[in-house]
Amino acid sequence: MDWKSAIHLRRRRRQSATVADDDDENDITEIKLPKKLQEYFSHPLDSSVKTFQETKDEHDLAMLHSLLAELFAGVAAVKSAYAELQLAQSPYSIDSIHAADRSLVSELKYLSSLKRSYLKDPLSLSPSNSYQQSQLRELKELIKTFKINISRLESEQQSKDSQVESLRSDLDEIERENRSLEYQLLIKTNSHHHISGLNPTHFLPELRLTVKRVRSFARAMMKSMESSKLDLNSAAGAMYPNIVPDTKNLLFFFQSFVSHKMFSGFHHPDFNLGFLESRSNRSREEFFREFNDSKLLSSSQFLDRWGDFVRAKFSAMVHPKIDPGSDLFPRFVEMARRVWILHCLFFYFSGSEFSGSIFRVRSGCRFSEVYMESVAVADLDPVNRYSTPTVGFTVVPGFRFGSTVIQCKVYLSHHNTIIPDVLKKKKKKKILLYQMMMNDNV
Repeated sequence: MDWKSAIHLRRRRRQSATVADDDDENDITEIKLPKKLQEYFSHPLDSSVKTFQETKDEHDLAMLHSLLAELFAGVAAVKSAYAELQLAQSPYSIDSIHAADRSLVSELKYLSSLKRSYLKDPLSLSPSNSYQQSQLRELKELIKTFKINISRLESEQQSKDSQVESLRSDLDEIERENRSLEYQLLIKTNSHHHISGLNPTHFLPELRLTVKRVRSFARAMMKSMESSKLDLNSAAGAMYPNIVPDTKNLLFFFQSFVSHKMFSGFHHPDFNLGFLESRSNRSREEFFREFNDSKLLSSSQFLDRWGDFVRAKFSAMVHPKIDPGSDLFPRFVEMARRVWILHCLFFYFSGSEFSGSIFRVRSGCRFSEVYMESVAVADLDPVNRYSTPTVGFTVVPGFRFGSTVIQCKVYLSHHNTIIPDVLKKKKKKKILLYQMMMNDNV
């Protein structure tokens, strides 16, 4: 190769290199262009992927909520079906038992199918009801269960009421038998001297029975007031404003109040009640016959015969606004019967050599062991022996038949238990309230 050919070849190589450089620049530009596009579209693409993922998570969460709601609804349905099954067994009903059993099995099968589907593929599980529908179903099943429980409790209450009525009937029968035996015993005891053989010693057992009924009613009245959210201490203070009520002796306050009302007019043959005026002309023998007849009467029979007397005494003692309750009035009727019996025996002695009288001791009088008996043992303990015991109020009246004295029962009040005049004004509003409640001006 001559030198001309070599120069020509070298020149061609330079041109080829120049073209190649230009081509390389174009190639680099083409490679960078997709990277810029990728950078340009990178953010919108990531946002779309994220939105898609959030949508999928929300769907899965909603499906899980629906599943749990359906599960709770199924459990509530099982409880409801089981409650129906229990209710159908008492009283026994074969049709109701079969229906409740089918319902219970159906709900258990449905819960079992939910469990199998969830274990197989949790994400593919789709409950038949929506979240709100499942919640509504659960509430309906709970209401159904509550209604079944109410029906069961009502049935139990009816059964208990029947037992109570049966026991009351048995009790009335036993009381009638007891009164019959008492009457036969009384006849046998006095068969040799008849009516003329009666003396004040026969009055004391009847008085004790009457006082027992008075105390029983006083307790029932206190319970009734407590259930009505009334303050017993304030009520006791309203009865006797000058005496500081002692919590452990509150029963004596109420017993005194009841006794005062029940023995009001006791010294009159007609209890100083206009509708009993015909009793004023009765003889001693008639009172004695009525005494025996009344002892044989049950409480309901006595109420039928002397209902006006019972209602008059009850309205004088209990304010109309106070609910007597299921237990209060029957106790009152029995107490009124015992007072009536004692009243008949009391007037049998009137006009005889044992002509009777009833007495109470005024508040503030000195205590006398001849005519009085203290109801609270602590009133006469050594701690208080240097103080002067005075009568706070009479709990049970006393009786006198000729030279025989039956002591009255009193609640004693020492000098340190009297409320000062300064404190009386502060209690005035409460006292007026409870006086209105008791329908009495103490």
